[in-house]
Amino acid sequence: MSIHANEILLEKQSPFIGRTSELAHVLHWLQKADASTEVVRISGMGGIGKSALLRRFLDMARKRNVRALWVNGYSCSNSVAGFLDALHAQMAPAQTSHLCSTRMDEIVDAIARQRTVLCIDEYDCLESVEGWLQGAFIPELPDTGFLIVLTARRQPASELGQRLAWQRKVTLMNLEPLRRTEVRRFFETLGMAEHPDIEEIIQSTHGHPLAMVHAADALQRRKPPSRTTWPVSHTVSASLLKEKVAPELCEALDVLSVLPQASQELLNSLLVSPLNLPQWQQLAELSFIQPMNEGISLHDAARVHLREDFARREPEKFKRLRQRIVTQLSQQSGDVRKRANAAATFMAIYREDLCMNTPFILPDNPGLIEFDSYLPGDGPHLHRLLEEEGFQQTTTFGSNDAPHNLLDEMIKYFPHNIRVFRDRGGAPAVFHAGLALEKEACEWVHAYHPQVLETCFGGDYDRIRRLSREHADTYFHLLGGADRHHPNHEFHELYGYMMVDGFSYASGHGMRLTMTSSWAVTKEYFQSLGCQTRSLSGLPIWHPANRDLVLEFDWREEGLSEWIRLFLERTSSGFTNLLLHATATQVKDALVVLNHLPALEMTALGRKWGGKALQQRLQAIVHDTSPATSLTDSQQVVLLLLSREPRLRPEVAAHRLNMSRSAYYRNLRNALNGVAQILSQV
Repeated sequence: MSIHANEILLEKQSPFIGRTSELAHVLHWLQKADASTEVVRISGMGGIGKSALLRRFLDMARKRNVRALWVNGYSCSNSVAGFLDALHAQMAPAQTSHLCSTRMDEIVDAIARQRTVLCIDEYDCLESVEGWLQGAFIPELPDTGFLIVLTARRQPASELGQRLAWQRKVTLMNLEPLRRTEVRRFFETLGMAEHPDIEEIIQSTHGHPLAMVHAADALQRRKPPSRTTWPVSHTVSASLLKEKVAPELCEALDVLSVLPQASQELLNSLLVSPLNLPQWQQLAELSFIQPMNEGISLHDAARVHLREDFARREPEKFKRLRQRIVTQLSQQSGDVRKRANAAATFMAIYREDLCMNTPFILPDNPGLIEFDSYLPGDGPHLHRLLEEEGFQQTTTFGSNDAPHNLLDEMIKYFPHNIRVFRDRGGAPAVFHAGLALEKEACEWVHAYHPQVLETCFGGDYDRIRRLSREHADTYFHLLGGADRHHPNHEFHELYGYMMVDGFSYASGHGMRLTMTSSWAVTKEYFQSLGCQTRSLSGLPIWHPANRDLVLEFDWREEGLSEWIRLFLERTSSGFTNLLLHATATQVKDALVVLNHLPALEMTALGRKWGGKALQQRLQAIVHDTSPATSLTDSQQVVLLLLSREPRLRPEVAAHRLNMSRSAYYRNLRNALNGVAQILSQV
């Protein structure tokens, strides 16, 4: 059986989840006896579920005694006669007494006698028929009682959308990946909700239905569950590349799988064989390519799978390309927008390395995570987000009311300094607020945060408070908040959005980013990114911030390129002599599947050591029977719990071990680094 046939079989056997608005639209048409003739065009990248949705429409029609017809543009010849033959074959069993030829007028007459839903799948394949359908066939159809649904990978151009009107009502539907709650419901329906790796699996599919189907199939076949991303990404990538992708475009797809978005100029500067204008246009027309402010971008779900495939297919080329891209971007001079984009792109390309041993999740494509300013009516939402655990700990205040009072004053006097990310419904999901420090801003902060700026900046404070607004060079973070229980975004994912936006804003403006914090998770993470730290000493003992730490990134002048250069040096040194070294990330990957030998064998350490040998070695360390173990008791119990219940949320694990979350993260990070050091010494 072919790969394509296997995919269709798997999709048909899988539960149908989501697409509620699309289903509601067709249901409304079916329930209205005198519904006007209508055209629905569904677009979306390969594997997004267009065919599955059509099958759902057809089932809905049959259950309501509405004639349901299916024509596959791929399987019928690309001609008027071929289309009519395919349509006749669908109608003939029920219309033998009335229809004995494929003449168009007789087919139209037959349609007029009964309400009909006609689904044309893979409409892209009927290029030569499209003009005839628009200009001759559909205008002859009855005014009521006919619904034609087309699927195509690309959305129609605006002028095509106008031609599609055909003096009928036209609805355009573009299918996006499913929401996280819908993905979870998909696996729950299959009885997989309690799988220990289900959260990792949900994340790895990125809401792409074809990826979900193959991940579920891998689990049902009892393949190593924590490594389903490799076969799934390979299969999905192969499916996407079934489109008319010319060989000369494959290199560009590799680059775009790493680079979040690119102009033609930037993309060509990274290619061995630059694209000419026709090739660029051909690339832009692929269904999984989308237009962006800076050029084009791979669809988010497509990038995940193509990048995973690229990284495993040619790992050294993948590493070299990442480093080349960020080095080139960091050396670019330009306006605020270009510098901000360089910082955001760097964080996207090295997101896994930047989030090592932390719970934070950086966005895969920052270009799709747009923050805007405060809008009237946001106030109650922002106060609710401020209540959520964690963010209010970033800056230490003297009472629970103080941050809310400060937020109210920010809304009143500095609303443009409040940056908000909104969910699909327009409601704020995360926000952050701060000020570029100059005379007026310093006086205002002093009123709500007395003595902090003087102590934070020492002798430089006198210079800062004399600056004009145009010459401000320091951005001081004050507040932030996120929805801890958002149905479609994890709390730590929203934190990552806020962090990238804040970093991009400060670095883009060539500013020094400064904050004070007593939250251990923030302090430890920012220190791991190379920020400068110093104690906020000198405050009175009664001051609420007297134990805070100052965290600072200095991106003035050439600070951004220098920060990236130092990071790349640290990262590159980690790749040297790789076979003799273990990393904390590799240790964690192995520990979460420690008791599943087939999965352990597929990890990076498992391939180096051999699965059984690594399992015995790690079990000895975890259970404190190895003579090389030098871990503390707290580190030991954290590792033991991680190996036994790897999918526990950090806050649950911390509670189980009677630790604060900050203590849990600290012990976990130190333990993983300790085990990596032990393994590297062997």
